[in-house]
Amino acid sequence: MGTASPEKLRAEIEDTRSRLTADLDRLAERVSPRAAAGRQGERVRGAATGLRERVMGSATESTEQARERTRQATEAAGEAARQAPERLARQTQGNPLAAGLVAFGAGMLAASMIPESPAEERAAAQMADRAGEFAGPVKDVARESAQRMKEDATQTAKEAAREVKERTGEERR
Repeated sequence: MGTASPEKLRAEIEDTRSRLTADLDRLAERVSPRAAAGRQGERVRGAATGLRERVMGSATESTEQARERTRQATEAAGEAARQAPERLARQTQGNPLAAGLVAFGAGMLAASMIPESPAEERAAAQMADRAGEFAGPVKDVARESAQRMKEDATQTAKEAAREVKERTGEERR
């Protein structure tokens, strides 16, 4: 092992710092609840678009081709629906905010595809009247969950920063 010039050592340290900073930025983006929810939303939108295209097909298709596509899309949607709870449980385990956002998005998608009936409109009005009494506890639970997520994210960021400092310190030696 030869001796390196101070300039070369400084350049290597700066290069290492840059790589560690980039790694830390990628890690922070990966564990961000907002980014996870965005990725899940993109997946849901992509699946819905694909399903719509498979169901609708092109205007020049024959009736038989359209029926076959509809059957395939129905089977695919059924399979996706059967697998969705398990997949969502794996993807959102330990992240209740992401699970809530995914469920909310799926509900909004389903609601936008199905028109309301008069009975549903009456039931919604009744539920809105009764929902006021439940809003307080729900807000409290959401606030507690957000606080826990904040604490977890803070702890993770502190640990990552400590690890970066340790690595940088080791490389300086």
